[in-house]
Amino acid sequence: METLFWSSFGIIILEQLDIVESHGPTKWTGRTILGCYCCCSVIVLLNMLIAMMSNSYQDIFNQADVEWKFARSKLWIEYFDDTATLPPPFNMIPSPKSLFYCVQWCLESIYQSNRTIGFNFRSTRFN
Repeated sequence: METLFWSSFGIIILEQLDIVESHGPTKWTGRTILGCYCCCSVIVLLNMLIAMMSNSYQDIFNQADVEWKFARSKLWIEYFDDTATLPPPFNMIPSPKSLFYCVQWCLESIYQSNRTIGFNFRSTRFN
């Protein structure tokens, strides 16, 4: 039985089997049965693989609408602005992220206004 088990994985060397050389028909019958067993086990395992892949495909096909909506939502999320943290009913409530952006905008506008208000005497010409 151990030889049959390992033959399913291709780990068998026929020369290592303990077969007496004087029994020609027994040796031929044993190798034929082993070959048939290996062919049948490969066919059964291949059919199991096909059945599992078919089942997985059928599950995905049954959930095609959900899969499509998920992919569409994932694509939409890539194009959303970083400022939209909350969904529409709750976006009226200031979040910490929106407060951070507000403070950042105020500081940038103050910094920009200070740069433009600065008066440079060297670049001014009096005619």
